[in-house]
Amino acid sequence: MRKRKGPFAGISAGVGVLGLLILSLGTPDACGMSSADVIGPEGGTLRSDDGLFTLEIPPDALSEDVEISIHALDCELDGEAGCYEVQPVGLTFSEPAIAAYEAADLMSAESVTMVAMGTEGWRPLADTDLDPEEEVVTASVMYLSFFSVRAK
Repeated sequence: MRKRKGPFAGISAGVGVLGLLILSLGTPDACGMSSADVIGPEGGTLRSDDGLFTLEIPPDALSEDVEISIHALDCELDGEAGCYEVQPVGLTFSEPAIAAYEAADLMSAESVTMVAMGTEGWRPLADTDLDPEEEVVTASVMYLSFFSVRAK
């Protein structure tokens, strides 16, 4: 293999490293922006690039390091706040994670619920909680899926 010499020798390597850095920070997809991080047995938190959806994974919920990503999507639910695909879809936790959505745009609704895509379509998450002071909707999740918040 021939080594490059001269003032531009490191440019191609630098461009490759820059590309990997951009990919690791989140790249736009067809419907919006995405964010990703590797989370392991120590737990961690991942926030969508729009800053509205957060997934908090507690310690010991995962047995190994997993790359988890959040993709903001266009959504067609009635009264929806936004849709997010959290990958890898179907990944399960041994301890519940907390999904949170900053729902200032839904605070005029009498009640809201967080929903997840299941095998039979969207289903409400049983322990959805609305904090009107913080304007945040939270729910426990045991697996990764598509999530949204909507008025009941």
